[in-house]
Amino acid sequence: MAELEFSLDSLIKYGEVEKEVEPVKGLKIQMRTLSEEDKIKAYALIDSTTDENFLTRMEAFKCPLLSIAIKSINGKIFDNDESKKKLLETLKKTQSYLLDAIYNEYDKLMMEQIDILKSGLKKNN
Repeated sequence: MAELEFSLDSLIKYGEVEKEVEPVKGLKIQMRTLSEEDKIKAYALIDSTTDENFLTRMEAFKCPLLSIAIKSINGKIFDNDESKKKLLETLKKTQSYLLDAIYNEYDKLMMEQIDILKSGLKKNN
């Protein structure tokens, strides 16, 4: 039974999924799954006035999460705090159907990540 040997850097990136998706024709988005640090940042971006109801908070979490997960849209790169802030504000104003379509693509990345991690773990049993 071989154990995986990880350096700290490879542990941080293990299981990360990044790809270009097209939630609607002509809208090409490069996105990646989030690290725990990224998720904490996304939670911190939720408006403090958001209702404590779970479903309300989950809806409010979509825009901050996507603003961190999205690396580019149709070639426009979002790689610094200023561009990420503008992206977040844009996502908040986006039609809900389109936002849901983009989030569904992120959800697919998470499912792919889970499959990758399960496959890697099975190799070690």
